[in-house]
Amino acid sequence: MHVVPAGGAHQDVLFLDSGRRLQISLSGASLEDRVCLSPLAAPAGAGVTRRAELVLALDHLVAHGRLPRRMHRPEAGAHRLLFILLARDGAQSRVPLRDTALVLFGETRMRDQWKENRRAMRAQMHRAVVRGDWLVAGGYRTLLS
Repeated sequence: MHVVPAGGAHQDVLFLDSGRRLQISLSGASLEDRVCLSPLAAPAGAGVTRRAELVLALDHLVAHGRLPRRMHRPEAGAHRLLFILLARDGAQSRVPLRDTALVLFGETRMRDQWKENRRAMRAQMHRAVVRGDWLVAGGYRTLLS
């Protein structure tokens, strides 16, 4: 959960869960106080069905601590983007490439493939870091146009 102050008594709350997201605008209260979150204002043009879906998603989040799988599907490529940004963060923090790969690929895959395909895995990690640097330097803007 990320809270972004939007000025005055207005905050945007972004819930992220495995590539799924739900954004709620909160006004008139602070999350430091006890609040009742309700998606009363659905996106412009959203009908009754969309509002009902938002209420169900919020209810599921509160009851189970995660967003429902059937709603708010992950963005296409969200896992790849997460891989790229985590690889870049590891490189920026000067974490050894092998340790970052261990986190991203998992222990089983590393054990099975690191010795055999070290060059391929290193190349994949290097491409992810370079792509992450490009995205952070503003390259993401070209993806939006």
